[in-house]
Amino acid sequence: MASLKKINSILRSNQQILCRLSKGKRKPIALMELLKSGFQLAYHTHTKQAKNGETIYFCYDYGYLRLDEQMVQIISPI
Repeated sequence: MASLKKINSILRSNQQILCRLSKGKRKPIALMELLKSGFQLAYHTHTKQAKNGETIYFCYDYGYLRLDEQMVQIISPI
């Protein structure tokens, strides 16, 4: 059960990082900024396919789309 708590803690942290970095920003951000904030790419709750076929990775209600190797677009809940 300890690992489940650890995983949920990482997911919640990822969600909070996405939330904080998306405040007032509609432009792409550097992947390095996400990682420097402590974001762990290996952990997400689910994925969805964008209309263009790209994968959007979600941490609960916030997500991100990899635009290229260096940039991401944060997807905020509506």
